[in-house]
Amino acid sequence: MCTLSYLPLKQGFFVVNNRDESPLRAATFQPEPMEIDGVKIMAPIDATVKGTWIGINEAGRMVCLMNGAFENHVKKPLYRKSRGKVTLEFLTNIDAIACFEASDFHEIEPFTLIIIDQENIKVFRWDEVKKHVEILDKDVPHNWSSSTLYEQKVAESRAEYFLSNIQMFIEQKEKIIAWHKDEIQDSPKIILDRPQVKTISITTIHHNGANFEMVFHDLVNQNTFETYLNIKQQPHEIH
Repeated sequence: MCTLSYLPLKQGFFVVNNRDESPLRAATFQPEPMEIDGVKIMAPIDATVKGTWIGINEAGRMVCLMNGAFENHVKKPLYRKSRGKVTLEFLTNIDAIACFEASDFHEIEPFTLIIIDQENIKVFRWDEVKKHVEILDKDVPHNWSSSTLYEQKVAESRAEYFLSNIQMFIEQKEKIIAWHKDEIQDSPKIILDRPQVKTISITTIHHNGANFEMVFHDLVNQNTFETYLNIKQQPHEIH
């Protein structure tokens, strides 16, 4: 839920996501195609709340949830609904912007929702008081870090490194994965290893124009799952 790198391709895109979470909440059902409200999606499912932090759907949309909006916040002991359920709603709703505008996020913890589809990149933020919408060019690479775990200077350092090495990442996409695994020397660290919060999984998603390939690396149990989801040839159906 906490670090995402996005690389646009001639056909589709490539993303790598690190999920930082309490190891006590590490149980996750491996990603498998499923159908919700008539829409085929694929996502790893958190066994605790039955939600997800990252997923894809048959219309070519990817949704990634990150903790916090713009800055760290004081966490309440209880919230009305898990943010992981919000992610599922945006995977299955036809109009993402209308869904965001109509949704009631009262008593839901602050979040950033990154939605990549056929048109653009939509960044939705809820800061516990107000909704914020930012539209980005899908042809421009991006790197995001969670505001609850990483200071702004850390996030900026990562984004700067990603963009300054973008040609290497374009030529060798596996280098992005290596960076997210802290396998590249003299680069900003991505793997988190704190007493109560650790990087527990790394997910890669490759959109090649015809289908999605999702590779889920479970770092707790040292398992890797690879799955595919075909993309419908009517990309305008969900936007």
